[in-house]
Amino acid sequence: MIRLWPFLQLALAAQLPSAPHGDAPILWFRTAAAPAADERALVDAVATYTRDLGVTIVAGPDAPQAGTDAAREASKIVRAHGARIAFWCERRAGARVAVLTIVGADGQLQIHGIDEPPGDEPELNRATALKLRAILVEATRPPADAPAAPPAAAPPAPPASPAADTVGVRAGASTAGSGNAGRLYAAAGYRVAAAVDAGPVRQGVALEAGAKLGRFVELGAATELSLPIEGHVTNGDVSVFDVPLAAVARVMHRRERLAFGLGASAALHVLSASATTTDGRRTRSSSLAAGAGVEAVARLRLTGTLAGELRITADVPLPATRYSVLDTPALELGTRVGVGIGLVFPYSPGPPP
Repeated sequence: MIRLWPFLQLALAAQLPSAPHGDAPILWFRTAAAPAADERALVDAVATYTRDLGVTIVAGPDAPQAGTDAAREASKIVRAHGARIAFWCERRAGARVAVLTIVGADGQLQIHGIDEPPGDEPELNRATALKLRAILVEATRPPADAPAAPPAAAPPAPPASPAADTVGVRAGASTAGSGNAGRLYAAAGYRVAAAVDAGPVRQGVALEAGAKLGRFVELGAATELSLPIEGHVTNGDVSVFDVPLAAVARVMHRRERLAFGLGASAALHVLSASATTTDGRRTRSSSLAAGAGVEAVARLRLTGTLAGELRITADVPLPATRYSVLDTPALELGTRVGVGIGLVFPYSPGPPP
């Protein structure tokens, strides 16, 4: 059987810089039964919530099997790496709970059960990381009656060993993000829409920025930069630039890799039109119009926090806007249906931190 764990370690090393050796690191033991993607998500969460502690996470071997010698074997590995502690996390099959195990260099074993909060896997990783952070803070806090010791000078970094089978993970380089990284988002993509009455096709670049509210709701502001919509009659031609300024609200259902939902929008359309008659006369006009729309959205995480997006939209002007050239109807901006593809960043499968 091919062992995938060394290749996962090399992938982690390619994405994250080497950690400094000034402080004793903490060891992370992989759980053999857990998928590699879930394990990486847990490490990212721990790195994010211990960033301010200057913690360095080092990947060790697989977690020892449960038994009387598990703590003894783990403590030997901790001492061999000069680490402070080692930790690993297991999911209880069929239960919404995680078991966080911590072993010190002295062989002391701590086991903490963590109930899964409302939400998906990212929330359980977040709760696990916060629990580990609290334990690290408590372990390094000096007694109330003892003066704080001056910081010791960091020892020189030892030479790198080519045979070492560990990989350093600098907490400050985590890709999980912090603060607003899971709350704010931006989207950009290509959109094409056709009039229901077989009018001209509209195409352009759609832009949106917004925020998540709670677990399911997104609120955003959107616009579209499109090519002019043109109409042609025997008396001349008309060309209209339509710049919508929309407020969007949607309800999303999110999973680890896939999210989908429904939304509605209210828009103010800034219309700028120019008409040219066959005898060379030109005229321009500007106006405002209102509109409303509905949409269906699907997102698929491509890599890290980047997701691809597919949208199906329907937009209704309130009311329709009509343009004429020398009293001859040339163009009507009516109900349109469209489809768009684009990218969303950052993609956050769970509720905001």
